[in-house]
Order: sequence, then C-alpha cells, then structure tokens
Amino acid sequence: MICFIGIAAVLRFYHITRLEFFTYDQARDALFIKRMIVDHKWRLLGTQTSLPGMYLPPYYFYTILPVLWLFRLNPVGIDIYSAFIGVLTVPVVFIVANRLFGKPAGVFSAGIFAVSPIVVELTRRAWNCNTMPFYILLTFYFVYRYFKNKKILDFWLAFGFYGYCLSLHFGAWTLFPLFIGIWLWRLKESVQKNKIRGLWDKGILGAVGIIVFFIVPILFFEIRHNFFLVSQAKVFFFDGGHIGSPPGNFAEALVTSLASLFTILISGKISVGYGAPLEFSGKLKEFLSSSQQISVVAQKPFSLTYQWWGSAIFLLILIFSFYRLFVIYKRKIGAKEKNSQNILQTEYLPLILLWIWILWGGFASRVYSG
Repeated sequence: MICFIGIAAVLRFYHITRLEFFTYDQARDALFIKRMIVDHKWRLLGTQTSLPGMYLPPYYFYTILPVLWLFRLNPVGIDIYSAFIGVLTVPVVFIVANRLFGKPAGVFSAGIFAVSPIVVELTRRAWNCNTMPFYILLTFYFVYRYFKNKKILDFWLAFGFYGYCLSLHFGAWTLFPLFIGIWLWRLKESVQKNKIRGLWDKGILGAVGIIVFFIVPILFFEIRHNFFLVSQAKVFFFDGGHIGSPPGNFAEALVTSLASLFTILISGKISVGYGAPLEFSGKLKEFLSSSQQISVVAQKPFSLTYQWWGSAIFLLILIFSFYRLFVIYKRKIGAKEKNSQNILQTEYLPLILLWIWILWGGFASRVYSG
C-alpha cells in the first residue's frame, strides 16, 4: 500500500506548479474566493454548473478558502489540495474494498485508482468535482456500515458526507432518490419499533438537519430572489425536455453507459481534439469500436480515448460479481437460519448495495439528456 501511495503521489504532484489546466472554471472559483478573503464578500452560491442559471451550495468554496489564503492567493494551492485528496483516496479505496470484499479486491482497486490515467489527470487539477471520489466513497462506506450494523452514527456520517458532496458536483444530486429511500427505510424500521415515537427518532431528524445544513445557503438565496433557481430548473429540465427516456433502445444505452463508465475510469485518457462526438450515442456497437472516442464534457474539444484492456477488466468485474453472488447463494442455501442471516449481512449486502449504487447512476445518466 505504501508503494501505491508513493506512485500516486509522484504521478499527481509531478510538475503540478505549472498550472497546465487553468481554465475559466479554475479562474472563476479562485476569483470568488479571493473576493471572500480580501473583500469579505461571502457567498450563498457555490460553483455554477453546466446547466444554465444553476448553482451548487458554496461549501466547496469554504473548503478551499483556507488553502488559497495559506498559499497567498496563488491558485496552484488549489491544485495541490486536489492532488493531496487524490493521493489520500488511494488508501481509502484499499480500506473500503478490503473490508467489503477482501484484501485482493483492496489491492486491485487501490492499484487501479493510483495509476488510472484519467483519474491521475483529474485528481491533480483544481476543479470542484475532482475531490468527490474521496467523499462519495466515504458516503457509500457509511451507507454500507449503517445497513450492516444499524448504528445511528453511521447513518449520520453517510448523510453528512453526502451533504458535502452536493456542493461538489451536480452528479451527486442524482443520488438524492437513493438517500430518500435510505431515510424512508430508517423511518419504517423506527416506526415499527416505537410506533408514533419512531417519527421523532434521532437518526431521522438528524439526517434531515444535516441535509438542510448543506443546502440552507441555497434556500436563503432562493427566498431572497423569488425562487430563481427553482424556476431555472423547471425551464431547463421540464420545459426544455431534458428529462425523460432517451430515444432508441434504453437497455442498450444503459449497458453501454455502464461499460463506458468502467472502461474509461480504468483505461481512459484525456486528449484535446475534435474527434469525439458532441453527444455519446449510447450504441454498444460504436462503443466497442476501437477507434471510438467519447466527449469528456458536453462540449468539445476535450475527448476521451480508452484501451481494450479497460474493457477486459470490466468483463472480469462482471464475472467476479456474478460468481460471488452464486457462491454466496449456495452457502446461504446450505446454512442454518442464524448463519444464513449473517451471510446476508456480511457478504450479500456490500455487493447488492454497490450494484444498486452503480445501476442507479447509469440509469440517471440516460434519463438526463444533457
């Protein structure tokens, strides 16, 4: 693990002071934070998203404010902060994968995260979404811990890390329905155990309070500006037709999205050029084409290329998942009732939660046409 951390650090900090990736987003964020430090102009809104007129909560700004102050307003400080979180994510990946699936999975996952070209490229750059893997991984881990141990602290920590992720990227908001489901699960169990008093369960109220804390700056802004963001969201998503089932074969588009997600994360590399399509078609045949490039964002000229071995590793992940489910099922069938329940909690649970998380992300990416 020390070797992986060392490799990750070298790859992320090598020539980091060159500011090779200093675009509009980085300049805008640094300028906003400078105004808070120098001019004391505090903000209720965070980073502007790629959606017209939509903003995130401001906690990312407040996180990197002391970093920029420490580096005397030199924007390279934010790159260094992002790279540090990227390196720190490597041991966290190992710990989480090790506890959920065993040491081989921990070593494999940490190794991939340490050297994946696109992960290295992104985690050494100052960008609000680039530190999210660290926080969203902790979010998932405490969701797993809660369902395994039913401890209220794990429930609060899951909502706490998720609440912070709402400030990092709009993609985190697509997980909101899952967290409503987790909250309702806790509510159901609490009511069944304590009848009416279950509605006032500390875990239930605490989770609501945590989420409200992370979105309250946005709520204050909305109250002061006649719910401007809500109206913008309505115009973009519903009036603009950006929500709904995409044309064509939805199942194929979902499978293609998942395959491309894994393959690009494992073996993808960012290149500058105009070879990629503006919108990913969702056709499996096009994805499997060796010459296929995929747009990194909604606009050019950033493109992603990937290698065949990324697809091979994705296939191995699928095979491992199905094989492990089969083995666990066989053990459960042959076990006594008490042991059967223990197998469900310790072995079925992480795999089921992980694939619910992944499949929901793929589903949301296809329902949102943008």
